[in-house]
Amino acid sequence: MRTAYCLLLTACCLLHLPLCAQDTLTILFTHDLHSYFEGTKEQDKQLLNTGRVGGYARLATEINRFRAAQPNNTLLLDAGDAAMGTFYHFLFVTQFAELQIMNKMGYDAVTIGNHDFDFGATALQEAIDNGEYILHKAGAGANPHIITSNLHGLQGTKEYIVLEKAGYRIGIFGLLGKDALKNIAADQRELYVIPKKVSRVKLRELRKKNEQHTRDEDILEPYTVSFEDPVLTAKRMVEILRNEEKVDIVICLSHSGTNKRHNRSEDEQLAEQVPGIDVIISGHTHSVLQDPLMAKQTLIGSAGAYGKYLGIIKLLSSENKIKFIDYRLVEINETIEEDSLTRTTAEKFSLVVNERFLQPAGIAVNEPIAVSKVFLPANPDSLALGSLVADAFRYTAQQNDEQYINVAAVPRGNIRSNLFPGPVTTADVFQILSLGNVSGTHWGYPLLKLYVTGKELRDICEVDASISWFMPDMRLFFSGLRYSYNSGSLIFNRVKKVEVMDSTGNYVELVNKQLYSIVCGLYTAQLVGFMEDKSFNILSVKPKDASSNAITDLLIAIIRDEKGEELKEWLALQSYLKSFPIGDNNLPQINFSDRLSERKIKEKGFSLKNEIKYMNNFALYVYVIFLLLSVTFLLLLFVITRKIIRWYKK
Repeated sequence: MRTAYCLLLTACCLLHLPLCAQDTLTILFTHDLHSYFEGTKEQDKQLLNTGRVGGYARLATEINRFRAAQPNNTLLLDAGDAAMGTFYHFLFVTQFAELQIMNKMGYDAVTIGNHDFDFGATALQEAIDNGEYILHKAGAGANPHIITSNLHGLQGTKEYIVLEKAGYRIGIFGLLGKDALKNIAADQRELYVIPKKVSRVKLRELRKKNEQHTRDEDILEPYTVSFEDPVLTAKRMVEILRNEEKVDIVICLSHSGTNKRHNRSEDEQLAEQVPGIDVIISGHTHSVLQDPLMAKQTLIGSAGAYGKYLGIIKLLSSENKIKFIDYRLVEINETIEEDSLTRTTAEKFSLVVNERFLQPAGIAVNEPIAVSKVFLPANPDSLALGSLVADAFRYTAQQNDEQYINVAAVPRGNIRSNLFPGPVTTADVFQILSLGNVSGTHWGYPLLKLYVTGKELRDICEVDASISWFMPDMRLFFSGLRYSYNSGSLIFNRVKKVEVMDSTGNYVELVNKQLYSIVCGLYTAQLVGFMEDKSFNILSVKPKDASSNAITDLLIAIIRDEKGEELKEWLALQSYLKSFPIGDNNLPQINFSDRLSERKIKEKGFSLKNEIKYMNNFALYVYVIFLLLSVTFLLLLFVITRKIIRWYKK
C-alpha cells in the first residue's frame, strides 16, 4: 500500500497534478499606486470632512492581516504604474524606491505600466537595475518578480512565472495595453510595435537579443523596447502555461483597463478573445469595481488607484473548474493602524527626498501656502479645477513675459489629483500636476509659449468639442478664450464662434490668419501628432514662433523665469494660488468658482446660418459628397420610376 502511495505521489509530482483537495487561494491586489507612500486626502460624500485614505503603511497592515491567517495560501500582486505622482518618484531612477518598499510589503509579482516609462525606457531600465542592486546588496531576498510578457527588451524582467500556493500551480503573466502604450510620455523612438505576423520563434529570439542589449536591425533598429500585441501575447502565454507548465490557475496582470463602453474596455475584450485566463487584475483606468466583471469564465477585478483600496479574491480550483468564493475591496483609511516597518521605510525615503531635492530648492513640503474654501475634484463631472489650472498657466506666464499672452490650455489628463478644502501645501499642489521629468532641482513638465493661427486655435477647440467625448483625457480647458459649439453638428465641425480675450479684458472674435500666443505644458504640445492621428489629419496644428516660423524643437519655446529657470506647470499653479486675497491665518484664500458654460457655450437647436458661416473644408467635402449622392439617388429613383410606369402602361 505504501509503495502504491509513493508511486502515486511521484506521478503527481512529475505531471504537476494536485495530490489532494487544495485550500482556498487568496489573491490580494493593487495597481496604480503612483508613489503615494503616504496616501492621499479624500472628501466624504457630503463634502463636509476631509480625511486621509491609502498609504503604504496602512495597506501593509491589511496585507499582513490576511497573510497571517493563511501565509502559504496568499498571493500579493500589482498591475502596474507603481511610479509617478508624488515627490517620492524623484527616487525612481536612482533607487526604484517603489520596488524597495513593495519588497518590504511582500509583493510576489508586479507588472509595468505606462507611467513607469515617464522618464524614458532607458531610465526605466536603470531603475530596475538600481532597485535590484540595492535590494541584493541589502540582503533583502527575492524582490517582487517584474513580469512584462508583451514588452521585450527590459533586463531583470520575466515573461511569466509559476508559483505554488495552496496546493496549486499558478501561472502569472503581465501585459501593457494598447491605450496605455499610446499614453507613454517617453521618447517614442525607444519603443517599437512588433508586427502581428512575427513568429513565436522570432519573438523568443527577439526577447533574448533584447535582454543582451543587442539589436536585430530588421526589427528593432533604432528602438530599445518592443511591444507585442496584448491579445496575441495572452494567447501565447495561456498555451505555454496550460500545456507546457501544466498550471491549475492562470492570472493576468493587465495594465489595460476597463471602461463603461464595451468597445473601449480592453480587459473585457481580452477575456472574451482569450479563453483560459482565470483572473485579470485590471490597472490603468483607475476603475473601482466593487463587484467584479465576469467575461465568459474570467473574473476581472480592479481596485482604483493610490492604494485607496486593497482588492481581495478568494477561489478554489477543482477538476479544471474555478469556483470564486469571495471578491471585495477593503477601504484603506485612517481607522487602520500603520505597519511600523513600512512606515519606517517610507520615512527613510522621505528624508532622502528632502535632503537631495527639496531643501536645496528651498521647498517646505508640509507648510501651508494657501487655504482652499472649495473642493475642486479632478474628474469629468466637475471641471472647475481645469479652468483654475488654465488660469494659473496664463497668469504666471504673463508675469514672466512683456508681451501679452492670448490663451492658455491644459488637458484633463495632466490633472492628477483634487484640490481639497483646508490648508494647501506644496505637496498638494505638486500632486495635481505631478507628471514630467526629474533633473536636478527641476521637476515636472515646463510651460511653453507658442504661436498658432486663428484657424489652428479653432482646431484645438475642436479637439475638445469632437474628440474628448470618446477620449476624456483630451478634454481641454482654456483661459483667455471662449467658444460656442453645437453637439448636433458634424464631428470635427462642431465649434462655431471662437472669441479670444484682448489686453483690455474684452472678448474679440478670432481671425483665421492672425497669430495668437498660447501657453501650454510640454506634454500637451507633444500631443499635436496624436491629435492629427485621432482626427484623421482633419485637425492640424503647426507650432510657430512670433515670426510665424515653424518650431521643430519644442524645447526652445520653454518659458523661463527671471533666474533663467524653467517655469514648471506645478510651480505656475502654486504661484497663482499665492496670488489670491489674504484671509484667515494670513494665508491666501482660494474661493474659485467657475461656470464652464461661460467658457464653452452650448448652442441650442439648429442654425443654418452658423453651419454655413463656420463650415470648415472637411464639413464642406462631406456635405458636397452627401449632396452628390442624394442627387444621384434621386436620378436613379426617377429613371427606375419611369421604367416602372412604362412597363405598367404596356
